[in-house]
Amino acid sequence: MYYEWREAMKTGNARIDEQHQALMTHLDHLLKKASYGDSRLDLETDLRFFENYVIEHFTDEELLHQTTLAPNLEAHIQAHRGLILLMEALVHDLKVNGVSFSLELRVYNGLVKALIEQVHRFDVPLASYLKGQV
Repeated sequence: MYYEWREAMKTGNARIDEQHQALMTHLDHLLKKASYGDSRLDLETDLRFFENYVIEHFTDEELLHQTTLAPNLEAHIQAHRGLILLMEALVHDLKVNGVSFSLELRVYNGLVKALIEQVHRFDVPLASYLKGQV
């Protein structure tokens, strides 16, 4: 396994934690495909699936953020938009250059790190805020 869910990523919100676990599983799958040199079509399909799942997850997070009036909504939304742009760039790179070590590095150094940073920077504090509102 390249990457997996870690307890430090836990927010305490069951739906968000479940989605984060699924995101890590999908991300691990993507990294394996990129590193094993799977076909461009397979990897593109997986990147698109991951992108769609992430968009669904971001929508849920943003709605939770809005309905609870939690702080930092705009920064959280901007971070989400940045990740979506990164995924679109990865799909473009895949289409133009195919499966490569460079793509694998961009998935790991860009996407993985950005997702993990976002969980720690926005999602865990959001969960703490929500616990304080109960």
